[in-house]
Amino acid sequence: MSPLRPRRLALFLPADTPFYRQLFTAMRQGFVKQRVEVFGACRLLEQAELLESLAAWRVNVVLEMNRTRNALPELPAAMRHISWIVDTNGRHGASFAGSDILYFFGAPWLNHHPHNDHQFMDWLPPGASPELYPYAERPYKSVLSFVGHIPRPWSSAERERVVASGLTFGALYPRLLEHWTGMTRKNFANDQYLQSAQSLIRELLGEDLGLEDPVLRYDIGCRSVRMMNRSELVSLALGASRSLRLYGPDNWLHWPEFAPYYIGFLTTPAQMTAVYQGSRCNLHEGVGPHFRSFDCMAAGGVLLYRRSPDDHEYGGLATLFEPGVQYLDCDSGDIREQVAACAADTRRCRAIGRAAAGEIRARHTWTHRASKILADLREID
Repeated sequence: MSPLRPRRLALFLPADTPFYRQLFTAMRQGFVKQRVEVFGACRLLEQAELLESLAAWRVNVVLEMNRTRNALPELPAAMRHISWIVDTNGRHGASFAGSDILYFFGAPWLNHHPHNDHQFMDWLPPGASPELYPYAERPYKSVLSFVGHIPRPWSSAERERVVASGLTFGALYPRLLEHWTGMTRKNFANDQYLQSAQSLIRELLGEDLGLEDPVLRYDIGCRSVRMMNRSELVSLALGASRSLRLYGPDNWLHWPEFAPYYIGFLTTPAQMTAVYQGSRCNLHEGVGPHFRSFDCMAAGGVLLYRRSPDDHEYGGLATLFEPGVQYLDCDSGDIREQVAACAADTRRCRAIGRAAAGEIRARHTWTHRASKILADLREID
């Protein structure tokens, strides 16, 4: 059997968590509908175990999230390796190398990646599973909800870290927020946040700093960004309505202003579907198409998405769905208006939810994503 027309595929996701388990199920469903049998696990195997498993399963294509082929030097040359980078985890973009196909979760990441030794590179957005997130209508329980993680506020030890001589992280962080707020952040990826931090440090201290420490790189390029985006969005939402439910890990309880709205952790698609369908607006901070956004729309939930400068660029949400018809967008200037309109107009909410679910089923299921991956494999023949 040619490796470019596989009937078997190995899929590996980073960790054995409720999120990755349901994602594995959904992705496997998509490939099965393309008549591809899927093996794999919700963990990245050590190289020896991986090679043994691939041989036992008799597969010649492996798809891994967040690991590229250069981390597997003994992988046979005939084995097609597909990498989907969803989290950079503070790593340099240039560290992702060697795979036959390299996908990025964010289109800006693709734009900034050094085009080195990959046969094929592209943006791969998430898909949705209508089987796991079936469309339905149910009574609304709140005006707003947010499903997701927020990092804990910085600890004293983290604030006291020395970034450079005479500069602690606690002194740098508020300057970073001010610096980022004044930027358009168009076409930004994790590396661009790190580069902007280096520019700020150069401006403050008159010296170049490499920022090579992996924990510090993660805290600046990933954790700080998520903390900033999500705290800003939820604060804006509370200014529009106090009818808000927050779900995710209990880090929300460490934020005094958000703790009263925290409900709990959701572990199953059924629980998440109930929240999406039971909220007039489901919030997202506007950093490109996201797993939860697609799941929400598949279920008929109304997505309220914070606008970004990349929305109408390649990989932007507005290139996949129509604002005002299949989802709602907002920013600080009109979030109150958008939320008030949803709170007052059940018929409008229902119409947007139906349109969103229909568009997901037509173009954005995991079956569609599996079809693209298989077509890309054929293209590199």
